[in-house]
This record gives sequence, structure tokens and C-alpha cells, in this order.
Amino acid sequence: MIMAAIGCSSEDNESPSRRHRVDIPPPISENKLRRYSSCEKLLVGDSLNCARNDKITRMMVRNGESKVFFSDMVVKVNHRYKPQDRFLVITGKDYVIVSLLFSAPPSPEGSLYNLDPVTLKCKRRIAIMDVTHVSLSQFADNFFVVHVPGEYDYLYVSRRKTEIVSHLRNVYYNTTKQKLGVAIQNTIDYQVDKESKAIRRLEFKKGEDGVYTKIYAKK
Repeated sequence: MIMAAIGCSSEDNESPSRRHRVDIPPPISENKLRRYSSCEKLLVGDSLNCARNDKITRMMVRNGESKVFFSDMVVKVNHRYKPQDRFLVITGKDYVIVSLLFSAPPSPEGSLYNLDPVTLKCKRRIAIMDVTHVSLSQFADNFFVVHVPGEYDYLYVSRRKTEIVSHLRNVYYNTTKQKLGVAIQNTIDYQVDKESKAIRRLEFKKGEDGVYTKIYAKK
């Protein structure tokens, strides 16, 4: 059995400026334990200024998208348990403009882009309407899984997890008029490869020093 200890996550000590703090509605359920700091989190949105990058905006135009809702550097854990830096970008159409132009607005599509942080090459584009749900643990850690059954899933690590899930749910709802599911569980199975359909298991346990996370191949 292959096992990989990803490590221990402690509480987030981030303290954003009070004058810019806003409340984030809980994107999940009351069963999810949240950091105190995540209740008053700084909503940054497009922190990488992707909306002003010509290469990224041309990519968006090709897919019929006009707005960047979120961007940030995250860590993606690949199928070999290797952490990789990625730019995660959530895009879609400007819903205000769409509503003004159409009395019955069409369902605007959105995308989740995984970009190489050096070259900005698109490593993968996921249509948000193809995402079935997002999985989180009950603990205040930074891990989350985006499930895409028709393809394969992604395991991410980000301290802005709450904001990412919120934007995914908003874009998904504006695309499908349905709520994006969020599964809260301390054992998460996810598919890491489309061809072999290999499954990894992600387990969380609360320890004295924080939350311990373990990944291994499920038989």
C-alpha cells in the first residue's frame, strides 16, 4: 500500500485589516468546523490580476468568458503525491451585463483553469458545470477535492479554500440554476486518472498539534 503523509495543518493566524473585512456566508453546512478567521475573511477575488493579463483574457474570450471571479496561487497534489504550484482561476460571464441584455438570461458557462505559474500555460480547463461536488473535511485544514466524474478529480491545498468554494458555488448556480454539492467527511475518495481510474483516499485526523492528513492508494 502506498502512503504519503502530507503533514499537519495548524490554525490560520491571518488577521486581515478590519476596515476591509466582510462576512462570507457559510458555503457548506453546520457540521463543518471553521476557523475563527474564516468567518471574517478578506475577499480578494482576482488577487493575481488575471483580468489584466492579455494571455489569460485571450484564453477566456475563446471560451466565451468575460469575467475573472477568483485567482490565486494554490498547491495541486498530483497522482504521484507530488505537490505542484498552480494558478487557480475561476471565470465566467458578467452576470450583471447578461441580465441587462436578456430578459431571460441564458445560462452563462464558467471555467476553472489550472495554469502554470511561470509560463501561464493552461494545464487543464474544467467546465464548472461538469463538476458534481466538492469534498472537505470537518476540520479547519486547507485541503479540498473538486470532483469531475467524466474526467478525473483534483486535490488542492489553499488557505483561501472557503472563498474558492464560494465562487465555485456561485458560478455553478448561475450556470445550472442548481446548487453545487459540498460533501463534509473526514475520509475522501477521489479519482486521479481518467484511463486507469485509480483511486486515492484522503484521511484527516485531529491531533494535539493540529490536523494530520494522509493520502494513500485505495485498493
